Amino acid sequence: MRRGPLVVALIVAAAAALAVAGGMLRRGADRPHVVLVTFDTFRADRTGRAASLTPRFDAFAKSGIRFPRAWTVAPLTIPAHASMLTGRIPPQHGLRTNHPPRPLPPRESRDFATVAEAFRAAGWRTAAFVSASVLRKDRSGLDAGFDVWDEVPPAKPGSLHDEERRGDAAVDAALAWMRGGEGPAFLWVHLFDPHAPYDAPPPHGAGPSHRADERGYDGEVAWTDACFGRLLDGFAAAGLDPIVCVTADHGEGLREHGEATHGHLLHEATLHVPLALGGGRVRGAAAVVDRPVSVREIAPTLLGMARIPVPEGMPSVSLTTSGVAADTPLYAETLYGADAFGWGQLFALRRGDRKIVWTGPRALAYDLAADPREERPAVHPLDSLPPDVEEAVAALEAAARTDGASGASSSHPVAEGSYVSGSGSAETLLRERNARRPDAYDRIGDLRLLEEGQALLVAGAAAQALDRFEKLAAADPGNAQACHWRARALERLGRPSDAAAAYRSAFALGWRTVACVEKGLGAAVIAARSEGASPAEAASGLAFAEAARAEGVPATARSLFCESHLLFASGDRAAAARSARRALDLQPDDVLRGHLRDLLRELGDDR
Repeated sequence: MRRGPLVVALIVAAAAALAVAGGMLRRGADRPHVVLVTFDTFRADRTGRAASLTPRFDAFAKSGIRFPRAWTVAPLTIPAHASMLTGRIPPQHGLRTNHPPRPLPPRESRDFATVAEAFRAAGWRTAAFVSASVLRKDRSGLDAGFDVWDEVPPAKPGSLHDEERRGDAAVDAALAWMRGGEGPAFLWVHLFDPHAPYDAPPPHGAGPSHRADERGYDGEVAWTDACFGRLLDGFAAAGLDPIVCVTADHGEGLREHGEATHGHLLHEATLHVPLALGGGRVRGAAAVVDRPVSVREIAPTLLGMARIPVPEGMPSVSLTTSGVAADTPLYAETLYGADAFGWGQLFALRRGDRKIVWTGPRALAYDLAADPREERPAVHPLDSLPPDVEEAVAALEAAARTDGASGASSSHPVAEGSYVSGSGSAETLLRERNARRPDAYDRIGDLRLLEEGQALLVAGAAAQALDRFEKLAAADPGNAQACHWRARALERLGRPSDAAAAYRSAFALGWRTVACVEKGLGAAVIAARSEGASPAEAASGLAFAEAARAEGVPATARSLFCESHLLFASGDRAAAARSARRALDLQPDDVLRGHLRDLLRELGDDR
């Protein structure tokens, strides 16, 4: 593997000693309350406007320390939050998509700690209040180190969106916890409201006709800012003065460059995030750190402010580390398009205002100072890269392929430097293989068909939605999401056998998620138990369950429940009872537990 000056620069940056900037950070209580607030899907350019959407954030940032050039590590919720909590980027902590094959491993299975684990070990009480089912602990593992993990229920079967709770409810729950305990606290509050669909309450909301447009989005931003103000006011009313870090996991495309939401491309609309420190001993700093910074610097920053040593395995470069060069490289990636659509994996490296995006077949070079809207990239085929772009792509490939997901130490020099490193739960493609994938920047227009189909499905027009998904599948045969959403439309149309086959096709094309398996098995159960069904329906479903486990998708209570029904339909009552018992052992929710007990009684096994 080629390792040039750029990789060396990454190592040097990561090895810089933690030096908290400014005397204002060295005054105050030795064991302060520390709060992390994360806005989901919140563009940086919505802050600091003359006609402000975000008066509370703007006032907070102006009185503390602002970071106007903050970058996320991935435009996806789980990977970005995992980096904030571990100090590592996705290839190293292993959570690279919102549908990781498995959550963050338990502490004994990894050689790095989360920031919550470090706070708890130092005597802080810890709590997290997360507002979307995408962050549930069974899916992310990000509850590690939290004494209290307050999450929302899973999305309902057949739901087209993650379950969420409004920001005011999350804030009130967090404030109640803060007021109800003794000793220093570390608190994480996650506000999901700006995520699509956009549906803020009055007076901020723009109404049902704006659930997918910029006006509706801005209403959600204003509402989330009001919720942030509610949190700050609640602290003040309770006599609490915590150090607060507020940021976002990523932004939102809003149709810039053809991207309506996020996760598909690596433009500044989704990578550039707001970031500020304030409250406690930071209040009154009125400072600006103008160098580009990464959200992965948040974890060591919070520990440094509490005077807690950064644990082994966590990078020590913080947001306020002095002497970090303005052109220190920052890393970002998205594997969503690769997993969901079969497109190339995307990686980005930023040095100052110079940004390189490796799309798979080519590299795009941007000058963000001269071209802030990224409308004039220099486009370079992968087989004829200029030396500086070749160096950046080589560094990105080296960083993305370094071992790290299992928690095992790596001998790769970038991993030793702990700035960019690791290979995660999703395989990083070799350069030649990634170059053969479709370029996401060329295919982004195809998402219009997907979005139209999804909107039609939400509106109850399943037949018209199916038409859009089938057109997308014809235009892009390797697109797993076209198959996945085609399956959902077929379910709504009462065609369970066809739906089950479509879910299996999506899985075969790479959408190897727990949800895809559960939905595919659920459709197979309906098909196998319908009047006049052939034995082949149950056999196909059982073969799918076996194939999913062979690919490493873990069995869940719901998938085992479906498997039990399929075994019952195939005539193997004893095996059906065993699967149902295994499902009960996984401690399902009350509703599923009741269905499992009913099934066991039907099987004659009511122990």
